[in-house]
Amino acid sequence: MTAGQRYHCIAGWAPWVADGLNLISAALVWKRARRRAFGEALSAAREEACLMLVLWFAALAVSRIPSFEGDLTGLVGSPDLSIWVAVLLIPSIPYAAAVFVSLVSTLNLSGAWLGEAGAAPAASEPEVETEEGLALEKRAA
Repeated sequence: MTAGQRYHCIAGWAPWVADGLNLISAALVWKRARRRAFGEALSAAREEACLMLVLWFAALAVSRIPSFEGDLTGLVGSPDLSIWVAVLLIPSIPYAAAVFVSLVSTLNLSGAWLGEAGAAPAASEPEVETEEGLALEKRAA
């Protein structure tokens, strides 16, 4: 590989490796985390909740813009305003998810619904023999 190819290889793979390490470290810390009270959970996601609410209020404000004909304000009436409302609401999804996960961490839920780590996989459906599979078995024999 040339020097430029090595640089682009490293620059391309470095973010993926960093994300993987972040996921592993977050999983290790999350298993050791203690249960939080409801107020502590909200304070842990305070910044995310504020950003989410700011985006929601901005979308509400944009949706209430009156038309130029002097009509009363109402819900989104024109396609361009609909796009702006969507542009403001879509980035709020990760913030809402962060607040939701923070609140769920306060609940006393068992991990049974996630499954057991050493559980055997469920029995799969029987395989259907095909002509190609039979031909391969004959060749192998």
